[in-house]
Amino acid sequence: MTLSRGDDSILWGVTGEGFSKLHTNCVRAQGEGNAPMICRLSILLIESDEQQISLFTKALTKTGFSCSIHSARNAEETLAHLATVKKDKYQFRSPLPSLILLETKLGAQSGLDVLRWLRTLPELKPVPIVILASSFQPADVQSAYELGANSFLTKPAAFAELVAMVRNLCAYWGNMNEGKDIRW
Repeated sequence: MTLSRGDDSILWGVTGEGFSKLHTNCVRAQGEGNAPMICRLSILLIESDEQQISLFTKALTKTGFSCSIHSARNAEETLAHLATVKKDKYQFRSPLPSLILLETKLGAQSGLDVLRWLRTLPELKPVPIVILASSFQPADVQSAYELGANSFLTKPAAFAELVAMVRNLCAYWGNMNEGKDIRW
């Protein structure tokens, strides 16, 4: 199966085969019920723990979705991934991620501080930010929503549950959510 981008910027094409369109972000080749989803969902995972990044990436491969994922371990790496700074102004790279997943604990930094900073950047206002926490803390949930998070999830301990959570994230943000298409 050869992937190619069609003239219609909404769809990714599969040469020689038809499509069943699920949403502007994802399609599945017709007649291939178990074929991976062909998505244009681009995820930026902000997580300081390399093992967690690896687990999340493995979980993503198990979902059947074919989404791109990039990681950053702190605010500095996040900025380096998103933009260059010239004369104290940000020049954002294109395309921006279509979804940001942000851990609440980033070593010396608070994920909530990074969220506060991300939400000050007008270019990132339309990008959904999902907070991922290792444990449920009501004060963190309240703070995250007050700072502009779009969702707050507690990371499951079991890998199978992580796969299910990642599948649901991709299905919702890549297929079901109707949001501003800022990637293209």
